Amino acid sequence: MNAVALGDLNGRVVLVYSQQDQRNPPSGRRGTLVVQQSGEQPACVEVDVEFPEMFITRAHRRRIRLSDEEVDRMLASEHYGSFTVRLAESLDPDAPRRNE
Repeated sequence: MNAVALGDLNGRVVLVYSQQDQRNPPSGRRGTLVVQQSGEQPACVEVDVEFPEMFITRAHRRRIRLSDEEVDRMLASEHYGSFTVRLAESLDPDAPRRNE
């Protein structure tokens, strides 16, 4: 990863999906990239995702730290300046589950 290029991503919008979502098409959320760099340490890349108030849940936020592999896949997904991240975990692990 290029640390200089990662710093330029701070504040950019990213579409976030979960690999656990079996719907067709999958449902995603809009997230904001947060890149933190301090000195010679490698950059920490996170996605800040907002969840609106729904019938049974309150509005809340979640910040998800991306692994180096997820960052590489996100950078490879760039299409006209927009990015996509597909996470292995659920987007909102605290959300109540429906019986399907």
